Amino acid sequence: MASALVPAHRVRIINRERTASFCECIYCGMKATQGKLTDEHVIPFALDANAVIEKASCESCAAITARLEQVLARQILAQYRAHIGEQTRRPGERPTKFKFQASVNGGPLAEFEAPVSEAPYFTYMPIFNPPGIFIGAQPMREFEVSEVHRYEWVPNTLRAIVGANAGDNVQIANTQLPFRFDLFARALAKIAYCQAIASYGLDGFRRLVTAKLILGHYPYVPYFVGSSLELPPPAGPAAAKHSVVLQYTNIHRLNLFTATIRLYANSGTDEVGMPFYDVVIGAPPFTR
Repeated sequence: MASALVPAHRVRIINRERTASFCECIYCGMKATQGKLTDEHVIPFALDANAVIEKASCESCAAITARLEQVLARQILAQYRAHIGEQTRRPGERPTKFKFQASVNGGPLAEFEAPVSEAPYFTYMPIFNPPGIFIGAQPMREFEVSEVHRYEWVPNTLRAIVGANAGDNVQIANTQLPFRFDLFARALAKIAYCQAIASYGLDGFRRLVTAKLILGHYPYVPYFVGSSLELPPPAGPAAAKHSVVLQYTNIHRLNLFTATIRLYANSGTDEVGMPFYDVVIGAPPFTR
């Protein structure tokens, strides 16, 4: 098992923070002289994070990372984002109402519609085993455990919305959209990798296979990305929307460079907050 974590560098995502270009694609290494480079967000813009590495991604790699960000913004966290009014580049496409199904006193399910601010919703956050390298597992393509923590919000006006009386039992149907756990894990790896690059530069650590994993060229994602199956602790301070903590972690005599990520770290209840995810980004730089 892992030893105690020793932080190498604690980083909170700072709004509007910008990192100067490295004049090459941080994923494939294409030079600025060979083609167009675009800005890369550390955490997706759609999650209200504006930390950027300038001109950091070629068009080909940017297309891949954009798809990974869509898994977070348009699938897993879509309803939550709409409910809290998170920033979006496409405000005209944002729904103003949510549909949901509910039954009263065990009756048949019926469909209802309510404004986003009043509609109940569920958010499902994937969880897995710890990264395989943490627990001495062999590299594998599929997650041995792929479950979800379900977070829900139900308005006080629910009975009025569905036409129920005081004391009636109202059951809301769970609506979990299908998603791929490997794409979610690669999106986490992208966040960890970008934060490490922004903090330490291209040569501040050994990058190993991280870029290939993000781009989908390395298949053993569960070996480097994972979480805990335990219920997470309560939400953190309100001012810290997302957190990324970079650290050196000693695993089975290996000194690894890792990140612990908590998206919407300030969201949750007094008992349970959002999950923590661990990503193995690389290893410390060689010393002479």
